[in-house]
Amino acid sequence: MRPLHLTLSAFGPYAGQVEIPLEQLGERGLYLITGDTGAGKTTLFDAITYALYGEPSGDNRDPSMFRSKYAQPDTPTWVELVFSYSGKTYTVRRSPEYERPAKRGGGTTLQRAEAELHLPDGRLVTKTREVTGEIVNIIGLDRSQFAQIAMIAQGDFLKLLLADTRSRQEIFRKLFPTRGYMVFQEKVKSESGALQRECEAARASVKQYIDGVLCPREDPMYPQWERAWAGELPIQETVELLEALLEQDRERDTQCSEELEQLDGEWKAVTALLAKAEELEKAQSQLEEAQVRRETCAAQWEAAQQQLEAQTAQAPQLEGLRAQLADLEAELPRYQELEQLRQNLTAQTQSIRQQSTWLEEQESEQKQREKKLEQGRQERAGLEEAGAQRERLLGQQTRAQEQSQQLEELSTLLAGCRQARVNLENAQKRYGVARQKAQAAQEDYTGKNQAFLDEQAGILAQQLAEGQPCPVCGSLTHPAPAQLSQGAPTEEELNRAKQAWETAQQTASTWSVEAGKARTALEEREQRLRSQMAHVLPEQGADQPLDQVAQAIREAQRKAQEALDQVRGQLRQVEAALARKRQLDTQIPQQEQRLGELERAIASAREQLAGANSRREELQGQIHTLEGQLRYPQAEQARQEQSDLKGKLQRLEEAQTQAQRRANAAQLALTGAEEAVKQLTHLVEQSQPMDVETQRARSQELTLRRAQLTAIQRELHTRITTNRTALEQIQGKTAQLAQLEQRYTWVRTLSNTVNGTLPGKEKIALETYVQMTFFDRILRRANLRLLVMTGGQYELKRRREAAGSRGQSGLEMDVIDHYNGTERSVKSLSGGESFQASLALALGLSDEIQSSAGGIRLDTMFVDEGFGSLDEESLGKAMGALGDLAQGNRLVGIISHVSELKEKIDKQIVVRKDRTGGSRVEIMV
Repeated sequence: MRPLHLTLSAFGPYAGQVEIPLEQLGERGLYLITGDTGAGKTTLFDAITYALYGEPSGDNRDPSMFRSKYAQPDTPTWVELVFSYSGKTYTVRRSPEYERPAKRGGGTTLQRAEAELHLPDGRLVTKTREVTGEIVNIIGLDRSQFAQIAMIAQGDFLKLLLADTRSRQEIFRKLFPTRGYMVFQEKVKSESGALQRECEAARASVKQYIDGVLCPREDPMYPQWERAWAGELPIQETVELLEALLEQDRERDTQCSEELEQLDGEWKAVTALLAKAEELEKAQSQLEEAQVRRETCAAQWEAAQQQLEAQTAQAPQLEGLRAQLADLEAELPRYQELEQLRQNLTAQTQSIRQQSTWLEEQESEQKQREKKLEQGRQERAGLEEAGAQRERLLGQQTRAQEQSQQLEELSTLLAGCRQARVNLENAQKRYGVARQKAQAAQEDYTGKNQAFLDEQAGILAQQLAEGQPCPVCGSLTHPAPAQLSQGAPTEEELNRAKQAWETAQQTASTWSVEAGKARTALEEREQRLRSQMAHVLPEQGADQPLDQVAQAIREAQRKAQEALDQVRGQLRQVEAALARKRQLDTQIPQQEQRLGELERAIASAREQLAGANSRREELQGQIHTLEGQLRYPQAEQARQEQSDLKGKLQRLEEAQTQAQRRANAAQLALTGAEEAVKQLTHLVEQSQPMDVETQRARSQELTLRRAQLTAIQRELHTRITTNRTALEQIQGKTAQLAQLEQRYTWVRTLSNTVNGTLPGKEKIALETYVQMTFFDRILRRANLRLLVMTGGQYELKRRREAAGSRGQSGLEMDVIDHYNGTERSVKSLSGGESFQASLALALGLSDEIQSSAGGIRLDTMFVDEGFGSLDEESLGKAMGALGDLAQGNRLVGIISHVSELKEKIDKQIVVRKDRTGGSRVEIMV
């Protein structure tokens, strides 16, 4: 990856837009980024890294800090990088999230982070994550790898050198594909912990079921169970004890069942004898009751017979009532006909009343509609001129809008004139300053030139001798030789003064030309303004000052806006009138049609009302005729008479029926009572006497013993069920526990091995072991440069033995001092030596990452600060190592304030602060 062009806008200390053509630095060698402290040298690295990955080059900065504090509020913040990779050119542009002025209203709004990537095939990738992912795919490195390979950020030199094993694990995990080993370690460790918890849970479950075994205190096995509950017996012995307890309880249950069966037989026999005794007592009592009931039934039968004879004597009266009822029922249909006629009359009268009411309402509505129709016709006649009035107002509106547009153009021209005048004043001021600087530079050069010439005469005079000719005038005598001055400039100083004078003259000339261009632009804008005013505002003078012109334009704009508002208001009224006219054109024909329909409906209703009155008179005649033919005026009176006759007839018939029913029932009851007395007398005579109290006492004794045995058996069943379940669960959980313990044993051993926690062994995890291979290769590459930079004195070495037994080890590092043959910690190196070791380690890490990432090659590398701690010899060796690194097609950029580097490196990017705020960049090749 090679950066070609970098553009920054309101980014860090750069207030405006800064263009940095990095392709001018060439394709190989070293270049220096130097300049004022805080001017923004490291910001250039941040800009490149942010353009690629959306993050700064160092971990101590955040993208939210990138908004320039020197930028104008409306200047956007963004960075654009054009870079090449594998012969193809890419352009990536990003802007961070920051607060900007709101486009509408006051205050500020949040500008969201944005990103876009232009690919060589013309495709455009947007959104921050998608752009970052595409960059990683193109370069083959993520941000962490890029920072270690291509951009060694400020303050990061000692991070890797002085890190412990755990810190280096984190660093290498980001750079090399070792995370999978860590995930495997954690997974095995997690599984070991889970198996341990499962074993403990299985043991607790077995203990829980053992504690749940039921054994009564009076049982001979109870002392052994107390030991089992306390956990003193092995599980297998506990299982055997539980099986013996179950067998014992099953035998007791069988004995209880046999005794209960014997008790049930004896209890059934006693119960049968008691049942017979109770039946005899019951039969004797029932016999006495039956004898009393027989006497009562005989008396009731005689009374029922007398009532039946009395009811039979009323038969002639029943026949007379039946004849009257038949005559009345034959006449009842005529009452229904009369009722129907009366209902028809009532309905007809109600209909006539409703028709009359509706007719009155319709006639009233007819008058209202006629009145409303006449009002609409009059209103329609008053709106005839609305169309012509609308056309006139539209013409007035068009003319007012054209005038407003012309005045707006005048306002724009006036603003351009004012800006042109400001530009002219600025150019004149800059020209005045440049002219003064040119005059001062000219005076300085003239004085130095004269002093320099005078100094030449003094030098020649020192070589004069009496009698020897002067090389200038040839005189043999030298009465007043020139003297050497004390403050004469050197020729180099004179040349610099001359160059400063020429530069100042060129600057003054440039600003003079700019001032002339600004004056011409002002005159052209003023000429266009006054020409346009003569057309738009002819009543205003052409030579008025711009302030008066602005006031006249504003006044004309105000009047034009008032006229336009007035015309628009009139137009709205006319548009409303036209809409009302169109509405009336539709409504009037509809109203005329509905009025005609209403008139026809009223005429038809009048005809129907006359026919209804005629029908009502006809019904009244039919009702009068039928009322003269019937015995009762109302059907209800006839029905009441019918009901009374039916009631009398029904009461007589029911009384006769009831008398017959009571006589039959009395006869049946008497027969039944006599039969019951006969059967109960025979039963009592055939029964044998017994001792009832003795049998009852035996029954209670048997019941009590049966209840005792049932309770004992219920307790046995509960204990057998509980203990059988406990036995099954203990046996199952014991088998499961054996399998879990077998798996836990080898998983725990595997976990301790891959996590480096084996007792008595060096604490090296599997991931660390893999990282040690990368670390050894990094050290081999780093030592190739460190030996050169230190003159063969120092060599880095991975520590083979752990410093302690508590923490993780394997990635600790020492340094070998070949001058005295000692081996010590890298923390004992001096500041300059630490920088050399850190730089060599960083370069070795860069080489290893590129190699392990599939041969990825970056054509540019950046190193930020750190050279100030080196002496002249060490600086030269470090420069030599970086120079070797830059062989081929690779550029190495260095940020530093070291003055020796400014003299040794020709290609430079110089960053300077502006007094007005912000920074500027200059490339010197």
